[in-house]
Amino acid sequence: MVVEAVALLQSRLGPDPALRFLREMDVFQVHWLSEPDHREAAALLEQRGRRGLSLVDCASFVVMQQYGVRQALAFDGDFEREGFALY
Repeated sequence: MVVEAVALLQSRLGPDPALRFLREMDVFQVHWLSEPDHREAAALLEQRGRRGLSLVDCASFVVMQQYGVRQALAFDGDFEREGFALY
């Protein structure tokens, strides 16, 4: 998610790298979350009911499934619990 990437860059490296990422992110395929995507992610969050599982993670799961992505560049076990392989 763009929001999480920018937040991580800004907290770890400062505002300049975060802003550069925003300016140059057109090299990535970005899927903008639609209202139906958001509703599906919120429903998934409610179904799972796990502490520590975020709405952002659930939105990632929804979009990854739409695109047939089976591998995640992630550092938490929630992606594995949802059936994705960690890269």
